[in-house]
Amino acid sequence: MALQLDRITPTSIGENYVFKVDHRDGTGEKSQWIISLELELAVFEFGYRCDWLSSGKSSLWSLYVVEKKPYILGVSPLYLWDIDNVVYVYDWEKLIKSIVDTPYLTLPFTCAFSRGDLLYQPTDVSQLLFGDEDIKQVIEAKFHAASQRELVFSRPYLTHYLMGEQESPFAIIHDDSAIYNDQIFAITESGLFSAETHKPKKNKKKINHKADKLWEGIGTSIQVGARAIAIAAGNDGLFEYQFRHEHQPKQLSSRHTLFANWAFTSIYGSSDMEPSYLAAFYWQRDDQFEDIEGVRPKYTRQFSGIMEEARIFGQQKFEIGLSWGRQEKMYRVSSTGLEAVRFKQGNLTSDDKTAFEVLGLFDLGFSNGTEQVVSGGISYFGVIIETGDGLHVIESSGNTHFIQGPMTRWRVFPRSVQYENYLHVILEDRIDIYSFNNDYFVNQREKAIGIEYKINLPVSKK
Repeated sequence: MALQLDRITPTSIGENYVFKVDHRDGTGEKSQWIISLELELAVFEFGYRCDWLSSGKSSLWSLYVVEKKPYILGVSPLYLWDIDNVVYVYDWEKLIKSIVDTPYLTLPFTCAFSRGDLLYQPTDVSQLLFGDEDIKQVIEAKFHAASQRELVFSRPYLTHYLMGEQESPFAIIHDDSAIYNDQIFAITESGLFSAETHKPKKNKKKINHKADKLWEGIGTSIQVGARAIAIAAGNDGLFEYQFRHEHQPKQLSSRHTLFANWAFTSIYGSSDMEPSYLAAFYWQRDDQFEDIEGVRPKYTRQFSGIMEEARIFGQQKFEIGLSWGRQEKMYRVSSTGLEAVRFKQGNLTSDDKTAFEVLGLFDLGFSNGTEQVVSGGISYFGVIIETGDGLHVIESSGNTHFIQGPMTRWRVFPRSVQYENYLHVILEDRIDIYSFNNDYFVNQREKAIGIEYKINLPVSKK
């Protein structure tokens, strides 16, 4: 696909070629923003760039992409909030399909931007499939060909994919948001709110204009789990809001918590002011159901206590360094590198088995200074470390990738079943949407970097 632009200037940045575009409309004026594809020379890495400009400065505040819903006929909405608290909803799936103009590139573009789960297979199938060099070379060639494409989208072109535009249901700009079960949850300086979303296609307002207030407290970030929301509340500690109960969130810890992530049924609380910790929970079986034929055993979630960072990483003495965790992986930046630990939720109550297995120490890939690390994240494709100058991505394959800052915010989507290898980054003048596609070829059970992708196979009936 080729669009006429005034100027396209390729600039080499490491292994990437970024096409900077100066686009003007028919009047000679610069359009407010443009979207362009960021070309990656690395075989399995692609980036999507959206420049959202307003008087030379970014007007974009937050974003979220969610998996398709059956009753929206395959639509996958991309939500963009601007600094004026206006929400723009785009049909992401339709937009991605528009960039594929040859069957040869259908596979790489689909896997990179639409179906990130497509090449994940059970271990035995993956080893058989990608262990065949002929098959692997064909797939690599397709991804490489896709990485050579020059694609640029102007704002008028993107209006074809605009599903809705409206004022945010939250009175003030939120600090963090999450979408789960057709609800947008947002934390603001006024509390925790929720609003219904994913409204039918015929409804121009994709989000309910009225938000419900769930909590009066002030938080810094939220993470949605299957049954509850983990709320990091800075100096006020860590809270948990349960969906099935309408009472106020329960405080799990009064210790400073900058951000939090779910580690199965437990919650990892990260702090840059004091040692981080794990609010540990376990499942307790109710024995009264054990002998009843045809009735599944009942389990209740029980609080085990606060597990200290020193216990998790086997520290002999305290050392300043930010740590974080998600699911079975926990990481800590120390003066010697990146420490990795495997968390075994089932061993929390065991007397003879450890819940924390040390996986090793890894090179950070950049000049180490623990004081410059401000945040961290984990997804399937690897570990993300935010420093004062940008984002450092350490992939499960061993590759490293640097994204120059400063940035407004960034987000990964490991809970998604389609966009699990996405990294969204809002910079001063644009959005960069990265898709990392090396993790398909990594042994999921053995990898130390990134969380394990588990295939849920159907249970055969005998």
